[in-house]
Amino acid sequence: AYPGDLIGLGSDTHICDADAIQCCRIEALSVAIFHRAIHADPAFAKLAKDEVCHALANAQDHAIVVSRFTAAERVAHFLVRLSERARQRGAAREAER
Repeated sequence: AYPGDLIGLGSDTHICDADAIQCCRIEALSVAIFHRAIHADPAFAKLAKDEVCHALANAQDHAIVVSRFTAAERVAHFLVRLSERARQRGAAREAER
């Protein structure tokens, strides 16, 4: 995950966990607080919707990659996606300036 990403959306129970590989700040929200924030802030609601849609698309992509690609193809796909994500973040940072 990158700064500003929402991870673990859905419920109070998760099937995965996350490990930090550098210093970071994490904010945990209960489902109730998350729901209140969505109803109180339309911009946050849009961000959350976009994140959920993005997560679903990633899950579908991952299912295809895991089921159809060789190990070398999976690594190549991961590196391409990582590069695309870094490029998108760089463009977003430039737009903020």
